[in-house]
Amino acid sequence: MPTLPTRASARVAPRADGHIGATGAHVAATTSGVRAVSAALGDFVRAGFRPRTPLQRGIAAALVIKLVVVIALRVFVFADETRVIPTDHTVARAMGVERR
Repeated sequence: MPTLPTRASARVAPRADGHIGATGAHVAATTSGVRAVSAALGDFVRAGFRPRTPLQRGIAAALVIKLVVVIALRVFVFADETRVIPTDHTVARAMGVERR
């Protein structure tokens, strides 16, 4: 009775000269690992877009509200792209090391 190729044996295909190359096995294993990670991330994102339970819906709503708040703060607080450059004196005062 002939045996069917398994997934592991299909990954390591012999080269044209008859030798099994380790490079082919490494590339196939890396590709399957990337596929598995991308599939898991895709499932995670899809689950976030359609929460099933009330707890999941509440968590999704809270995360959306937080995202809106962070974006609003970024737009209104840092709109002109100016940054305060702290000096040694202001850092020491903030840490409570230096007294006025």
